[in-house]
Amino acid sequence: PPLRRRREDIPLLMGHFLERLAAEMKIPTPRITDRAMRALAGYDFPGNIRELQNLLERACLLADGDCIDLAQLPPEIATGSRPEATATPGASGGESTLEAMEKALILKALAENQYNQTRAARSLGISRDNLRYRVKKYGIRIPK
Repeated sequence: PPLRRRREDIPLLMGHFLERLAAEMKIPTPRITDRAMRALAGYDFPGNIRELQNLLERACLLADGDCIDLAQLPPEIATGSRPEATATPGASGGESTLEAMEKALILKALAENQYNQTRAARSLGISRDNLRYRVKKYGIRIPK
């Protein structure tokens, strides 16, 4: 049965996915705030369990610390509204969800490495040239 018919399974599945993601990413297992839990429990999950897993992976990447709140969830889930048919799902200001996530990862890696691009690229597993291309693409300013 679809996940929307098994809402009682959502917290158990979230716990499982978060533990697995934390182990893969080598981070502490994030906790989910009550507000975020209510928003996720109220969502229909048209993509079923795979969508839940992808949402949690995105939230872990965007999480600031060990807590997942509404800010780390896509707007249609955080606000409880449905995206319009003409809108790109998860897009904000012309930026796709993937681009927003990539930019957030780059900013996080740069900050964690005191804006040293070589170390940030190494921590992301990409070349320095690739990082520099993406910094320029997203208009990220590197403090001097």
